[in-house]
Amino acid sequence: MSKVITSIVIYKHSYADLQLTLDSLLASSSIEKVILVDNDHSDWASTFSHPKVTHIKSEGNFGFGYGHNIAIQKFASESDFFLICDPDIVFDI
Repeated sequence: MSKVITSIVIYKHSYADLQLTLDSLLASSSIEKVILVDNDHSDWASTFSHPKVTHIKSEGNFGFGYGHNIAIQKFASESDFFLICDPDIVFDI
């Protein structure tokens, strides 16, 4: 099976904002890792605990692409595919 890593850039998103997205990604056996790139100071992401989730705090809000590039540079070499996600998408599994 292919190794898929995905990243989600968050900025002032609550857990409730991302819950459906995270639930659908984490339920997929195809997704090996979900990287949460925090472009702000979320009050939940750094303490969110799941074996598939990694939190990265960016140096500031430099945009959507900047946040994903942080995750891609750090983790793309560990995957066959890298999925860039918006915080408001849901996958049917």
